[in-house]
Amino acid sequence: MAEREKARIPKQQRSRQTRSRIMGAGMKLFCEKGFHATNSNEIAAEAGIPVGSFYAYFDDKKHLFLEVLTGYLDQLKSAAERASDMAYRSGEEFLHALIKAMLESHRISPKFHRETTIMRLSDPDIGEVMAGYQKVVLQVIAGSLANGSGIKVEDPEAAAFLILGALERTVHGIVFSETDIPENRLVRETTAMVLKYLS
Repeated sequence: MAEREKARIPKQQRSRQTRSRIMGAGMKLFCEKGFHATNSNEIAAEAGIPVGSFYAYFDDKKHLFLEVLTGYLDQLKSAAERASDMAYRSGEEFLHALIKAMLESHRISPKFHRETTIMRLSDPDIGEVMAGYQKVVLQVIAGSLANGSGIKVEDPEAAAFLILGALERTVHGIVFSETDIPENRLVRETTAMVLKYLS
């Protein structure tokens, strides 16, 4: 990833509020219009600040996008970590909790998630941030497989990769309304499929 400075984290309450407003405005516009159709002037106007103030906190709109993306992915990682911290009697309980956590985290902002998924393939910086997030989630799943999920696998790392792929496909289908099959049926069948693979 190209070298970039982290966004300035202000110490004063008013400056922290301004930075937060800029990030909220950026997320809103990136969701509504997409990254490429949004500009810094629009973000500043949405945040209710002069455009010069925008540049006091962020180098450009991509810098803002990467900061917003990092905050968004932190919420997704937290959801996966909460699911892995629970004790499960069976692999089925673990998978249900993981799917539920993924659904909750994807529903934080489906439009933003869709935008970042598209940009992951076309922008190396965004791809790198998303790959870092995926690595953490894979470690969470592999750790759960190796430590008490009720599932025994020979290669938890490879199994985690395959499981995450299957779960992401199901979650994307549900959250992005790619199917009219009811959620409970998709969750049930995905769980059954993964359990069959693991057995």
